[in-house]
Amino acid sequence: FAVPNTALLATALSHDGRRLAARDREGGLHVWELATGRLVRQAPADGTRGTLRPAGRLVFSTDGRWLYDGWLEIAGRVWDLSVDPPTAAMLAEQCGDDRHAAFSPDGRRLAVGDLGGVLRVFDVATGRRLAAFVAHPGRVRGLAFTPDGRGVWSCSDAQLRLFDIAPDVGARTKRVPEERFHAIDVTSDGRWIAAGGGLGQLHAIDFATCAVTSRPLGPGTIVSCVALSPDGRRTAVGTYSNTVLLWEGQPPEGAPRALPHPHRVSYAMFSPDGTQLVTGCDDGVVRLWNAADGTVLREFSADGQRVPQVVFDPAGRRLAAAVRSGALLVWSAATGARETWTPPSHSPLRAVRFTPDGRWLLAGGAERVVDIWDAQRGAPVARLKGHNQEIYCLDVSADGTLVASGDSGGVIRLWHATRQCALAALEGHEAGVMAVHFAPDGRSLVSASNDGTVRIWDLTAQRRHIAGNVAAQLERLGADALDGARAAAWRRWAAEVWAAEMTAAVDGAPPALGPGADVAP
Repeated sequence: FAVPNTALLATALSHDGRRLAARDREGGLHVWELATGRLVRQAPADGTRGTLRPAGRLVFSTDGRWLYDGWLEIAGRVWDLSVDPPTAAMLAEQCGDDRHAAFSPDGRRLAVGDLGGVLRVFDVATGRRLAAFVAHPGRVRGLAFTPDGRGVWSCSDAQLRLFDIAPDVGARTKRVPEERFHAIDVTSDGRWIAAGGGLGQLHAIDFATCAVTSRPLGPGTIVSCVALSPDGRRTAVGTYSNTVLLWEGQPPEGAPRALPHPHRVSYAMFSPDGTQLVTGCDDGVVRLWNAADGTVLREFSADGQRVPQVVFDPAGRRLAAAVRSGALLVWSAATGARETWTPPSHSPLRAVRFTPDGRWLLAGGAERVVDIWDAQRGAPVARLKGHNQEIYCLDVSADGTLVASGDSGGVIRLWHATRQCALAALEGHEAGVMAVHFAPDGRSLVSASNDGTVRIWDLTAQRRHIAGNVAAQLERLGADALDGARAAAWRRWAAEVWAAEMTAAVDGAPPALGPGADVAP
């Protein structure tokens, strides 16, 4: 096989052994039928690109329809060989040098790893990037999809890792037509989800079946927040109509009691014992209510600043509010004494949450980081970085080990609270994530978005991706950053996850997300 007046610098054989593809120095494509030697497809070079970097691999898809071209002169492209002449879709993002690639078994996705250890996943037909993350500290030397197409094995120097690359792996989605969700909460027994948004309805979503029962709240009503009391006795809904609606029962029964506010209500939360309700309002005042009779117990001034969120600590003794000035305001619920904690950036805050043990206070907002504060001393402890958009919401799992944060770009990030590192990114929402809430057992995360969907994420289905990130983080941290017992526990857990995946021996109850007590603070 020869092409006159050029050199052939990359070749690939189709999986069925019937076709040979080659790329020439100028980027032209040539495909022959091996049995006859006939040239069956050809795409000449367009003449607009240089030839300074002629290297780059060719890879066929399993069915032979697609051909990946990793020519280093370009970001990369995928040829469609089902048409004559072939057409190419350019990859939407530049990959690094020394690229290795693999197609999913169904030919719909392409994984590309490079010299920097980055693994990217693309849509084959359009070239759109679907996912990207650091898979190894060093170069990726090989890739292979799992048979179901939802995972990718990658290898580097003395390392073999398996990652879930489906952005919605383990997720169940419930869409409500014409809704734009603003808020969710989950009952303490984990049986149903309360959700609301722009339609002015309170939706009760069955956790197991995703069946929805909707309750209209009146013409022109827009739901800003929902809250369920931990004792299961009451339901509260905040509205843009300057009112909190308070019912007895979960789901609510009968007519609600109206708690009037001078401006629209931004947030509501019950105290841990369910006897009190705290609300944030656009008038810059936090109000503490008696949940039984709807009377105001105390008001706390936020100096006229809008209060996007206000929460109780686990003991019910303190309140913490995020305000748009960028400060955290912390009050004694009994006396009203206030502390003001100010992050260095002064960027507007939108979300705040105590850890279940009351040790830390987490906050996030326009700066796109989750700040961890020592809740007793009011001192900054750490910053969790990774979001590319403003953080809208936060939650902490019941055991205090996991943190979830959602942003305006539709991405949810999972963090390990005590190790203060990233575990996984959950993608799939098509608009901002307005609320996240862990299920009581910590194995699921519920999210609500302006795209009109509520998603229930099975976090155990993320274990392969999390295991890979755990191992990578441990390598970067070094020996002094984490005590030996905890590091060993995480390495052992990650190894067990990979071994289980390799042998298909996972059965019975889903595995935990980490080594549990071995990493407790």
